[in-house]
Amino acid sequence: MTLSQLNSQNLVGVDADVVVQALTQRQFVRPHQPLRQALAEVIDELRCCPVAVERAVQWLQLQWDEPIGRLRRTELIQLARVIHRFWNESEAERQQQQKSQHPPVSHESASAPAQPT
Repeated sequence: MTLSQLNSQNLVGVDADVVVQALTQRQFVRPHQPLRQALAEVIDELRCCPVAVERAVQWLQLQWDEPIGRLRRTELIQLARVIHRFWNESEAERQQQQKSQHPPVSHESASAPAQPT
């Protein structure tokens, strides 16, 4: 399976809507909370990749210290989807690296009968 095929699958076991919901909850309950703190809680809750979250904030050019309540709904949804995409990509890369480090064992030679000489 290629890396692009892995990227097209949901490898993290969490849908992007779950990330949207987690961010929306924080925005509603604690609108003055800095984005950095809200995202740290989301990382802990969903066990998502912190590097993916950091890349998403940088890519969208958001300010870490901006209150989460200042984000518009569209920005919040975009942030959640980008986090999910980068998280999925990092998981695909991790799985690809694991496969390359541990190539599958071929059982053909072990099960083939010995040829008489």
